[in-house]
Amino acid sequence: MNNTTSISPKMTINVLGSCVVRDTFGFHENDGGYKIQQNVNGFSPIFSLKNTIDIDLNLYNALFLKYKEKNPSAKPYWARCRYLDLSGNVINYINSNKSDFLIMDVAFARYDYDLLENGKYICKYENDFVDFLIAQKIIPPIKKKNISFDDIDANTIEHNINDFINKILQIYEPDKIILYNNKSAYFGINFKKNSILRYNKHSADKLNKRYKYCFHMIKEMLKGCHTLDFPTFVMGDLNHKWGASLLHYTPETYDMLLSCVDTITSSPDCDHSESLKIVQNKFLSDEKNNYFDIIANYLISDNNSETQAVSWNNFLLHHKENIPFFVTATTNINQLSIQFFLRNVPQFIHYEVSLPHNGTMGIALHIEGEEAKETPQLNKLVSGINASLKNLGFTETRWKGNRGIRQTINEEDFDRLFPELVYHSYFDILLYKNIPLTEEFRFMAALSEKLADLHRKNTETPSAS
Repeated sequence: MNNTTSISPKMTINVLGSCVVRDTFGFHENDGGYKIQQNVNGFSPIFSLKNTIDIDLNLYNALFLKYKEKNPSAKPYWARCRYLDLSGNVINYINSNKSDFLIMDVAFARYDYDLLENGKYICKYENDFVDFLIAQKIIPPIKKKNISFDDIDANTIEHNINDFINKILQIYEPDKIILYNNKSAYFGINFKKNSILRYNKHSADKLNKRYKYCFHMIKEMLKGCHTLDFPTFVMGDLNHKWGASLLHYTPETYDMLLSCVDTITSSPDCDHSESLKIVQNKFLSDEKNNYFDIIANYLISDNNSETQAVSWNNFLLHHKENIPFFVTATTNINQLSIQFFLRNVPQFIHYEVSLPHNGTMGIALHIEGEEAKETPQLNKLVSGINASLKNLGFTETRWKGNRGIRQTINEEDFDRLFPELVYHSYFDILLYKNIPLTEEFRFMAALSEKLADLHRKNTETPSAS
């Protein structure tokens, strides 16, 4: 990792969030130049202030030492976080040593809950220690287990989080708060084996939906706070210090997060949206450059005895929300085309970019052949797409029974439209044909050549000795 240091080496940080926030600093020398004071994880702002339990801290600590004798791997850090949540002292703990900045995230939404008999909801982790506390009569027995975050009433979530945030705002002004918008990775890299593992897409989708929901809610409650949106594309690290997880990222991710925090804390009165985009674009470039060979080898691997085309298409079907830049195969590995799959549309409707001609090129969504047959459903779909893209200059065209939504643009316009179409999710996946256009296209050209070269090597018949 980079030995990045912050602008102000004495600046203090308090953390109300997951390991993602703490590792932003801890995975860099001297905490990236910051001083981390108070740090609380393993709590939920939905329930932390509700039905709190009066616990003698000295007795609690003595019992933890007793528990640790038989469970040597038990961590005092997690025991402390559990105590603060049970006793309702999370905010008091933060306030006991106020910092220059408070950083929060929404990773608490990954937890499901157990309900104690006194009405206290607790996050599910370190369950053996919870059973120990119940046996020692420190906390009431469990009344109901395994309550999903998704089953909690939305009004309860909003009301309780609002109470929690109001108490935070009694300590910190919004411009001294940074809110992370967490994102689950959809696959992880094993650096020791130069391989890629697909994470469970259903789990990642479910958690990302929760994170997005909580982020927008808390952002509204913290009007004026700084926000740190994660890039479209983050990768997990299967060799991570804390183990494999959807929130345990590659080293480049923590470099990016620290650079974003540096940008915010160095000038908290400024609008950082453009500066943060620059940092994140550099991160995306670094990720692709650093893991190019691993990704390329993975894409052409045939571990399940599938054809190359099926293998690649399955990969993209699992990761289309997460990876807008990677390619899939046609029947010929050297004949890739520029296309998008339209989000949430079952038909194969493809998007094309035509070759530049006299300084301009076409950019269009095409609905052709059987898919273009006139139906009320298709008309409704096209009308909706037209409405979404009209402000970007697109118009509908028809030819020989086919339909398209098209605009003629130059290369500079494409740079402007690309983030609108991909990042804002009008379309999902870019598939590349070897046309030297923008930087993203140049990367895809290089990947195409790399894949073709690897494919040739893998299919060559060894000569007889």
